[in-house]
Amino acid sequence: MGGIVTWNGISHGTLKPLAVVGIYPVCNLAAMYANHGFAPTIQTAYNFTSPSGYVEASKGFDPILAPGSTFAYIPIQIWASYSDGIVLRSQNEDPFAQAIKAAGGNVLIHTSHRDHGDASNFDSAAVISFFFSHLH
Repeated sequence: MGGIVTWNGISHGTLKPLAVVGIYPVCNLAAMYANHGFAPTIQTAYNFTSPSGYVEASKGFDPILAPGSTFAYIPIQIWASYSDGIVLRSQNEDPFAQAIKAAGGNVLIHTSHRDHGDASNFDSAAVISFFFSHLH
């Protein structure tokens, strides 16, 4: 799921990016498990077979549960829509960004429009400008 691999890579010290862009990223594994029919996929990925196994199997792999300070050193920009019916912004990007900001981090959420995958999420000029400004 978009975002989970990047956020977990950062949480576990595998990735140490200079800047990150998220395009409607998943930031809350539990919300995806509970609300969006992704339970079978998550059960397969984390090797458990029933809801009772979720907490133990996913321990340490839900970015929303990591301290905001884990991500506070990284400039982050995210594109997310309140109309996204797959990755609910109110359960994913908003609380994730709030936790990082509370820890002193720098997160900017661009409000895109319409549902998941809509072209308003893809602003190549803004992405290039963001990376250029943080990598030079």
